[in-house]
Amino acid sequence: VQTCALPIYGSFTGSENFYSYRVTTDNDGRFVFPQVPPGKHRLTGEITSIPLMDVEIRPGETTTVTVNRYTLTARLRWPTGLTREAGWRISVTASVRPQSPGLPGPAVAFGVFEENSDGSFVGPDLPAGNYMVRVAVFEPPTNGGQQKLHAHAEVPVSVPADPHSGTLDLGQIVLKLAQ
Repeated sequence: VQTCALPIYGSFTGSENFYSYRVTTDNDGRFVFPQVPPGKHRLTGEITSIPLMDVEIRPGETTTVTVNRYTLTARLRWPTGLTREAGWRISVTASVRPQSPGLPGPAVAFGVFEENSDGSFVGPDLPAGNYMVRVAVFEPPTNGGQQKLHAHAEVPVSVPADPHSGTLDLGQIVLKLAQ
């Protein structure tokens, strides 16, 4: 069972011969791949392209998997002397760091955080692994010019494999003034 707020897509890809099977989760995050041939397959999420896990399918058996997912939350601490202005854009993203255990290959996937009315941010449901959370505070361009970076931060985050799901509170992310 993969718990998520909205339906997502997933695919199984065979490792020896290329097979690709696609299904969409239901509103509760459940999905079924009918008649996948025996062998080793990699389950991925298509919206984020994050490899979720490797699965071995045995002949004549039904295989059940649980995909671990965590929701990330965070608050921003502004640098002394800098306050948020109306119209500024805040971008908060999570990306897969290369060499993450269980997430092979150099692929990078992004998840975008959304801002709550209380000023906190809620990130995407992510499987276990190592991520880099990046924050950038921009002033929109004026008169066709370039946007201006006011503050930024990068925080490494490890999403645990156990328990299987939950909320990981990153606390305050301290912003640094842009140079």
